[in-house]
Amino acid sequence: MQWRDGSIMSDKNRAAKNIEVVKFDLTQKTVLMAPPLLFQERIKRNGRCDNSWAAKFLSGQQERMLAIKCSPPFECRDEVLQKPELAVYTCPGDDVESDSTEKHFGLSLSKFQGQPVYADLLYSLANNPFVFRDGEIRRTVDFIDQGTKRAVMVFLFFSPSVGVTSVLQVSADFDRQDVLVKRQLRHYLMLEGGPLTWCAILLQICRSHEARDGMGA
Repeated sequence: MQWRDGSIMSDKNRAAKNIEVVKFDLTQKTVLMAPPLLFQERIKRNGRCDNSWAAKFLSGQQERMLAIKCSPPFECRDEVLQKPELAVYTCPGDDVESDSTEKHFGLSLSKFQGQPVYADLLYSLANNPFVFRDGEIRRTVDFIDQGTKRAVMVFLFFSPSVGVTSVLQVSADFDRQDVLVKRQLRHYLMLEGGPLTWCAILLQICRSHEARDGMGA
């Protein structure tokens, strides 16, 4: 039996061999300018419900789950044993505040449109079954869960042939019995040359009028 202590092709031979790159022509009129983003507003998960029957039902479900999943030889974290909102279906609580240090999916809070959100690349969640965050492997399907209040996807496009930048925003509101999905598409024309000059003149005139009206008041 013959032993091999390295790759079949040496680094010297690999460097000497050129690899042909096949070029594909760009046929789309619109291209992405940046990776799409996903923002999520969250509410706190509440183990207690205002409805007494619902609270009793969830308490029974928790006991049943603990008896099946957390009895020997299985062991659950103390946090799961003490907080029913981490074990079974929960009732909605208060909104997550902007100064909260609570993480979701290994993400810290940021701001989007004035609201505290958890932001991530859409590609990371949509194109991968798992992500590795804070030392844990997490299923990407769990990013949207019972604590999700609103999710917003933002896409930034550019059309070189007409010089137009487009922003597509798709939102889903989960803070209701059914999910309400909305979409908004805005176009921004790139100004240059004469149109840009006229725009600058008009803006300056408007600012002058605003300043004059403010002094008169």
